[in-house]
Amino acid sequence: MREKLNVDLFRFDASCDYLPYYLSCVVEFDKSSKVEHLLEQISKRVEGFSYKNKTVLCRINGRVALGNEMVSQIIRQSGYEWRVEPVSTYRCTKDLTINDDDFQKSFELIAEFADEDDRVYFDSLYAHHYASSGFEFEKSYIGDAVLLCAHRMIFEKKSIHSDKIIKSIAGSEFGLFSCEYEHRLYGGADEAKKIEELKDLARGKKGSKAPAHRQRRELDATNIEAFGIYSGYLNDNIYTKEGIKFERSGSKCGVELLPENRELALKKAAIVLLDAMDSGVQRLFVEDAAAYEFLSRNKRSIARASNRDIDMQII
Repeated sequence: MREKLNVDLFRFDASCDYLPYYLSCVVEFDKSSKVEHLLEQISKRVEGFSYKNKTVLCRINGRVALGNEMVSQIIRQSGYEWRVEPVSTYRCTKDLTINDDDFQKSFELIAEFADEDDRVYFDSLYAHHYASSGFEFEKSYIGDAVLLCAHRMIFEKKSIHSDKIIKSIAGSEFGLFSCEYEHRLYGGADEAKKIEELKDLARGKKGSKAPAHRQRRELDATNIEAFGIYSGYLNDNIYTKEGIKFERSGSKCGVELLPENRELALKKAAIVLLDAMDSGVQRLFVEDAAAYEFLSRNKRSIARASNRDIDMQII
């Protein structure tokens, strides 16, 4: 049985377009359909549509999907309304095709300490590189892939160059301490623990420096008006009412960038709080203790970083 998807498709040609636009179309799929099948279907209907790079890859509703990802799996998480975009609009050359020179360039940080096996493994992390949330805030970020490759070299392969590898990725201007890992890859594993292990090593500490993310006491928000819930570090909503929805309610707000990259942490926090406020939230309930402490104590600094007043109550 075939079903239908509503797709808003990103269109842009760097050689002649000034701004991108979105083309609405309806595509059919069945239980065996993969993302690459949908893109192939679209390419037959939309003249000049470009989507192939080294690997079939695109962004669907803000998360990255490989071409072999099952459509049915993505629908379970994102529904039947899709916005399909290149994995990097900043690096887009035509439609879903991008200039991906930055991928191999990031490997140069660890290339002198790597063998052929490491390079093969790094190449397998192509999707992780472009799923990196760090690019949203800093275009020169080195990407999650090189960090995950470095982790494997240090912790699994026990490289004799471990000290030099950690120094290289931590010493890079937009390297390890610009990473607050967010799981934005359909079908991929959550690698946050590996990033924190690298940070621990770079700090010279054996124990985890990651803040303890704990749920605050359960609160009945049933009778509170104009409230929203922020759960960037927790998966379960502990409140009895949903509240106002806003796009950044599940995004991290910079806690794990501290103390090394306070400036970027404030920038991320500002984007979360302004999104909530602009969505109509007057009282923001924060489910996680560490996030609450950071947002409430640094509210003025976050406002300065955004150059806007934040008159929303953080609870």
